[in-house]
Amino acid sequence: MKYIYLLLVSLIVVSSCKEEDIVLEPDPNQPSFTCTIDGNNFSDHTPTIDVNGSDMMSIDLSDETYTLSLRIYNFSTRSAGEVIPFSVPAMGIVNFGQSTYASIFSGPPYDGQIVFTTLDSEKISGTFFFKAQDTDPSMFTNILVTDGVFENIPY
Repeated sequence: MKYIYLLLVSLIVVSSCKEEDIVLEPDPNQPSFTCTIDGNNFSDHTPTIDVNGSDMMSIDLSDETYTLSLRIYNFSTRSAGEVIPFSVPAMGIVNFGQSTYASIFSGPPYDGQIVFTTLDSEKISGTFFFKAQDTDPSMFTNILVTDGVFENIPY
């Protein structure tokens, strides 16, 4: 009889224990691309990257709300730690709904920059920010892309 009580008590204890949620930490070696677009979080872990024949790197990203494109000219001449100002129109482009926003050339001080913290033959990492204006000439709406961080992006 005492074994039955022991078994019942064991079942009650086991069934009353709360199951712990298992939280998996993100793999630090996996690609990640995050930023804040006009106050909203943006994240993409599968960016599309291409370096064309004119030595321009294109980074294209999207989530459920935004698409984001970055253009880095003269990519093969870039080095880690170099500040690359958004000194050419449309180095950064954001699509949101029916609107397209593009960075503009404003002259120094520039309204954006990208810095590669890691730039090797296989992966890039870095930071960026920029201001973009609605491409509709009748609109003067600006959005800000801030806190941009990308890590372990293969190209």
